[in-house]
Amino acid sequence: MKKTLILVMVGIIIAGFTLGCCNPERFAERIVEKAIESEGGGDADINIGGKVPADIPKELVYPGSKVEGSMTMKSAEGEGSTLVLSSKSSINRVVLYYKGLKKKGWEIQMEMFGSSDDGEGGMLALVKGSFGAVVTIGEDDGKTSILILYGEELNQ
Repeated sequence: MKKTLILVMVGIIIAGFTLGCCNPERFAERIVEKAIESEGGGDADINIGGKVPADIPKELVYPGSKVEGSMTMKSAEGEGSTLVLSSKSSINRVVLYYKGLKKKGWEIQMEMFGSSDDGEGGMLALVKGSFGAVVTIGEDDGKTSILILYGEELNQ
């Protein structure tokens, strides 16, 4: 599953940058979906830009952020989603938001960040019920980038 996810993300990036005509985003999405399905990765639904996957809890979507891309995969092992967001908020503000999800029933199982004063990004592993999420926060071209991996397999 991890190998497939890495291949998908690389495929999306390459396809998104190299194709420049005829609705390149949807063309890239279909190529990556077929590659995942042919590798035995289950049913894949890729969206470059666009929408928040239906299975991601709303509180995991940073308020006011822009959806840059998403992917949902279904297989015999379960279902999981990836969501990429960008925000004009500072890294520190985004980190504080995700740490504050403890008040909404999320347990922080792991966190790796630089000091809160230096504005470095990092990662949080969150669990609520039978589901887990890994939230990676960093800086990209002057914006805060947020990558969320969510699903049943991530709760362990």
